[in-house]
Amino acid sequence: MIITVFGTGSPTKEGYKEAYELGKKIAKAGHILKNGGYGGTMEAAAKGATENGGKAIGVCIKGHAIAYAKKPNDFLSEVIIKENLTERVNELLKNDILIVLEGKIGTLEELFKAWVEIYSKGKGKIYLVGKKNKKLLDFLIKENFINKDEHLKFIEYVDTIDDLEFLK
Repeated sequence: MIITVFGTGSPTKEGYKEAYELGKKIAKAGHILKNGGYGGTMEAAAKGATENGGKAIGVCIKGHAIAYAKKPNDFLSEVIIKENLTERVNELLKNDILIVLEGKIGTLEELFKAWVEIYSKGKGKIYLVGKKNKKLLDFLIKENFINKDEHLKFIEYVDTIDDLEFLK
C-alpha cells in the first residue's frame, strides 16, 4: 500500500519521534510512505521508513523554500516536484490510506483539501492521530461544520500510531 502522512514541519521532540516510529512501522509492514518531503514530521517519517528498508516518496513544490527546510529532506527515496499546493495534494492523495499526525496550519490546509477531495469522490480513508486532532474533530462536530453521519464516514480517529491496526 501507499500510505500518505501529513504532519507539521516544526514538531516537538515527541512529535518527531512519533513520526519516525510511524515511518518505521510503514516500512516494516512492507508499505510505501508518501509525504510532503520537507523537514519536521516529513523528515522523521522518511528517515524511519528508509532506515528500516522502506521507500519514502516526497512530494514537493517547485521553487518552494520554507523556514524549516530549504530543500527536500535527505531521507527520501524519490522526490516528485509539483507546480503548486493543489497539484501537490492531488499527488499526495494518490494513495491507499492517509494518516494525519498533529500539525499546524499547513497540516490543516492539507487535511481539509484532502477531506473535501475524498468526500467528493466518495471513497478514501483518513486516520486522525492524537488528542489535538480529536479536539479538532469534536469542535467541527459540535459547531456543525461537518455532518457527523455524512462526513465522518471517511474519517477514523485513533489515540496513537500503535492503534493503526493495518500496521501491526
